[in-house]
Amino acid sequence: MNLYPCHNHEPHGGDFGWHQVQDGWTSDGRRNMRRMPAKFEPVECGHIPSPAPDPRCGDCKWRAHT
Repeated sequence: MNLYPCHNHEPHGGDFGWHQVQDGWTSDGRRNMRRMPAKFEPVECGHIPSPAPDPRCGDCKWRAHT
């Protein structure tokens, strides 16, 4: 069975590059776009909560934190 790539990963977060967001409109009616950093909060498990154990989580140490 293939486990998720996050199996037993350390909690992670922080910067994950940049993305474009709209910041109003220009005077000629076009969207004004600017770059913003993509930041995420540290997570232990992205597969929780779940109604039943997910077999692809296997024996991952972070499943105990559900």
